[in-house]
Amino acid sequence: MTTPEESTQDGQENFADALLRQMNDEYLVPELERRSAEGDGVGEVFGFMVLFGSPADQIFFNGEVPGSFLVKTGRDVKAGEELGSEDFKELTGFIPNEEMKHAQFIVGLRCKTGWGLKLKFGKTNSAAAEHLARGVEFLETANHALKEGRIGPFADNAFSAAELFAKAELLSYSITADHITGSKKHGRVSATHGLWTRLDNSDRQFTQVLNELAASRGSARYVDGPISISLDRAKEIRHILDKMEADTRELVLGDPDSDQRTVWLYATRPLKAGQVLRQGDVSITPPRPKKPTN
Repeated sequence: MTTPEESTQDGQENFADALLRQMNDEYLVPELERRSAEGDGVGEVFGFMVLFGSPADQIFFNGEVPGSFLVKTGRDVKAGEELGSEDFKELTGFIPNEEMKHAQFIVGLRCKTGWGLKLKFGKTNSAAAEHLARGVEFLETANHALKEGRIGPFADNAFSAAELFAKAELLSYSITADHITGSKKHGRVSATHGLWTRLDNSDRQFTQVLNELAASRGSARYVDGPISISLDRAKEIRHILDKMEADTRELVLGDPDSDQRTVWLYATRPLKAGQVLRQGDVSITPPRPKKPTN
């Protein structure tokens, strides 16, 4: 039984080294030991995949890995020639099989100068696309009402659109999806989106418009007093919702490989560079201050 040595391609202790060490300690070595105890040893490891998912993570080795490694070779190669790790100068990419297209995983390939790693963390909830599509429908209805000068129907439908766009965004990240999944309360979505925007993970005016429309919903739909939104303000809200739709569409339906956005979170405990984060390691809520000890 041979495990990946803890050395990545640049040969120096860095993010990738720490990540490889964690993969070794928490995933690869335990799986290799389990297989060896069951009489199903792997032998020398030259490639692996750690597939993150529910109900359990899965580990693949060598030819089991569901996809294709893209490498740069250190020499000329003839058609049909068999290659080994010594021939691989660099891991340049990884193409997962079709069924893994939206999966989250880490893959590694042993190259001549060390281990090459590639990470893929995609969208986590297919329901996000459904919420986006329904939000577009409500936005179209709101725009039609605005063209006819009917502020009440505009505000009511605009609120539904804003809430659905916000929910689609939150469903695209596991940490925020956990906060709203299963809840039918309007306040849960707006409160979670507020926490998300305070971390600068989304445009703050989106949450502001969502809250403004929620506050006007009573008068707009239930005739509970005069409508607080003017015609000019309604036009401003429409433009903000157009941007909210565009941003949400890019997040939900855009190419995850080209998505370079940064997500900010609070660490709930000390973390090491290169460590793969798990549920409970980070939060969207700020840590509570410790009570002073006497």
